[in-house]
Amino acid sequence: MEKKVNYDFRASACRKDTNAEKYTLREELFGTQDLEPVWVADMDIDTPDFVLNAVRQRLEHPIIGYEDVPKSAFNAQIEWMKNEHGITFEL
Repeated sequence: MEKKVNYDFRASACRKDTNAEKYTLREELFGTQDLEPVWVADMDIDTPDFVLNAVRQRLEHPIIGYEDVPKSAFNAQIEWMKNEHGITFEL
């Protein structure tokens, strides 16, 4: 059975003085500082503990290299796309 994890996506650490590109380059990219940059690839939500814990666990190994991605990872993405967007893919 799949374990459900509740996470508050409204929580966010302050990004001020973290050298976050989307904030430091607002004037250059958008011509003003007076906006909230909403980037998909750099969302302003705290990284969930279960993600941080998985990264910490992986970093316990002294070598970080390329890995063979298990088919289960692709299958999970395929299933999510099907359930969320009605799009089907095959491996």
